[in-house]
Amino acid sequence: MTLNELKASSYKNFDLIVSDLKNAFMRDFTTERACRYAGLSTSQYYEWINKSDEFAMEMEKAKDYLMNQADQIIVDEIVTKKNSDVAKWFKERRDKARFSIRQEVTGKDGENMKLDLELTDDERQDLLAASTEEIS
Repeated sequence: MTLNELKASSYKNFDLIVSDLKNAFMRDFTTERACRYAGLSTSQYYEWINKSDEFAMEMEKAKDYLMNQADQIIVDEIVTKKNSDVAKWFKERRDKARFSIRQEVTGKDGENMKLDLELTDDERQDLLAASTEEIS
């Protein structure tokens, strides 16, 4: 079903509802929140999604808008403005194996960490019982 066919078979304020849905999704609203904002039930929204591929595609495009804008800003900062801080940030997140910041936690003077646990006799027995159950 095309968007026009869906419009003809739906609410008389269909264009306003679709516009409100798009605006809400472009602001990263959840589906439930976008439907409330547009004055549409979520069940009606999903019915329209199932009836019209064109409507579904329009909603997906609106949902992708904010992420696409963020991606473009990152690209502009790296490519156009040559922002090395953003480039490093991007590499740390995109290529973690090679560029992520690693932190090692060690004890005093670089020694191994020491873990001192004080357990009651009951806690010790419960722990021992649980560990032998896992082995069996």
